[in-house]
Amino acid sequence: MVRDWFRKLSPTRIRQQKQPETPVVSVPFADVESTLALYVKALSRDRLKVMSSSLARQGAYSDGRTVFVPPEIEMFDDPTQARLFYRVASAWKVMQVASGTLDLERVPDPTEDRDRFLYYEVLTGEWVDRTLVEVWPGLARNITLMRQDALERRSHNGKNGHSNLEPLIQSLLRLPLNRQPGSEELQKIASEHPQRNGELRDMLVATRDMLHADEPGQCLTLATEFSSGTGNLDDTVPDAVHFRGRIRPDLLKPPEIHIEDIKADPKTGSSRNRRPPPRNEPMQIESNQPLPRQNRNRKSPTGGRQSLQISLADREPARTFHSVPLTEEEKKGAYVYHEWDYLRQMYLPEWCALRTRRPKSGSTDKVEQILRQHSALIRHLKQQFEALRPERLRMTRQLDGDEIDLGAYVDSRADQMAGLSPSDKLYSHVQEKERNIALACLIDLSGSTGAWIDDDPRNDQVIEVTRRGIVFLCEALTVLDDRHAVYGFSGSTRKHAEFSIVKEFDESYGETVKGRINGLSPSAYTRMGPAIRHAVHNLTMQPARVRILMLLSDGRPNDFDGYGGRYGIEDTRKALIEARQSGVSTFALTIDGEARDYMPYTFGIGHYMVIEDTPALATKLSDVYRRLTVQ
Repeated sequence: MVRDWFRKLSPTRIRQQKQPETPVVSVPFADVESTLALYVKALSRDRLKVMSSSLARQGAYSDGRTVFVPPEIEMFDDPTQARLFYRVASAWKVMQVASGTLDLERVPDPTEDRDRFLYYEVLTGEWVDRTLVEVWPGLARNITLMRQDALERRSHNGKNGHSNLEPLIQSLLRLPLNRQPGSEELQKIASEHPQRNGELRDMLVATRDMLHADEPGQCLTLATEFSSGTGNLDDTVPDAVHFRGRIRPDLLKPPEIHIEDIKADPKTGSSRNRRPPPRNEPMQIESNQPLPRQNRNRKSPTGGRQSLQISLADREPARTFHSVPLTEEEKKGAYVYHEWDYLRQMYLPEWCALRTRRPKSGSTDKVEQILRQHSALIRHLKQQFEALRPERLRMTRQLDGDEIDLGAYVDSRADQMAGLSPSDKLYSHVQEKERNIALACLIDLSGSTGAWIDDDPRNDQVIEVTRRGIVFLCEALTVLDDRHAVYGFSGSTRKHAEFSIVKEFDESYGETVKGRINGLSPSAYTRMGPAIRHAVHNLTMQPARVRILMLLSDGRPNDFDGYGGRYGIEDTRKALIEARQSGVSTFALTIDGEARDYMPYTFGIGHYMVIEDTPALATKLSDVYRRLTVQ
């Protein structure tokens, strides 16, 4: 397995290359996350994101969609150097992805030809260095500094000296970036390793032209030639060049994994105390994660079938499962999204199949009843939103404009008659500041929304309060030009995530949309991750200056296939981090009484509101949006 091979290849931790007496500083990723996210977004033209991963302690890597860097840098005695390292490593990974050196058909399989893979990693590393400097010449000095630092560290590393690949790595690091060296210079560089002088010189000569090629295809050709013509490499694998990281072929291909139900321990009734699986077995994901959800101390609501849905949505799953990729049939007609596995600290690629649907529009009786019963409140909300409209400002005495400025024209003629130089600023125009806002309102339609408030059937159901809030918000937004969409989400397992389009950005709020709002009803489970990612995808397609995602839910993430407890919370949190890195502001409203246990961690301080008075949820939805968009 590729993953097993990489585990053997990687050191267990980053070694401190500095002398023991030299103090080093630790710069965590959190200190540079905001600027680094914008940096990677700009360099990749909004195609890649940057995140930290404990697996990146062995070297930064990318799966072709995300750049993963270490959670902290502890190699330098100056924090400025550590921050520079983060920038260089991130830019390097962006170029590695953009240049095609990570294309699946190009990267050798290390389990089939280890030597060829190692040569390919070294040669493409040198090629990317020069390509990066050519495309972004402003980084040339930083790349040169990092190459010198890497060479110095490797020269003092005894472990690296035992690998017969190490002399080639150090020799290549000594080559200049901006030109092709001559034969005498290559001979001098090769002489640094007298035991392999002749062989190294021949390899450097063969490499010289390849390093300045327009595309990386020659790297694979040369790696094949070196692996077959220079003898086998020894078992000692040198560390990666620190700012380049590693190529992770195990993340570029879907993992080979199997499904299996794990029986509970008959003595304890739990699967927690079972024997750990052997290392060569697929990693198991526990449904009973840390921070388990406690059952709510409330009576079971009445309502027949609805009660069953609520019970399923509220309880913690009690299964353990193995990772299995989606089949082509399961992907067909669906949006496929990754999912964050916090246990492995990695994304599960192409993990969730999400399908969109447009609910049928029928009767609008419930919506019309809301409009009649709350007409005074809706008028008040519209007045509040009307105050958000930008003021029209007439600019006078301009060089050009929509019409003649009569006052300026009269003054100009008077100056001319008096023998003075007349002014050319004879026009006026109206300046109107645009709000340029796009909102996506994401509604939880899980089975638990069918519960009655305070578990009393004489009260409204949660879904009815949600419906009322959506009507209030849509009615209030009719006085503004803000683009807005309303989505609902539910589903059962990662294979059947459902995304309901109640109102799309380009749809007007009319009878059709009202009919869909009228038909909203509780469904299945609360798998938030894929719904958030799809809503963010739709938001990023909008030409707006400000993009906002508002999430309305009555509970924490939950699904019966193991998406519960801390696992669901971690994936939801990761999806929200991705949203903010994409330039989308996020805010959540919830009526969950236990929300304060997990909302600060999941959404962040200031990005959520817990509503104690459930009926007040309807008005809070509009009030929060108004406050978020005040200019």
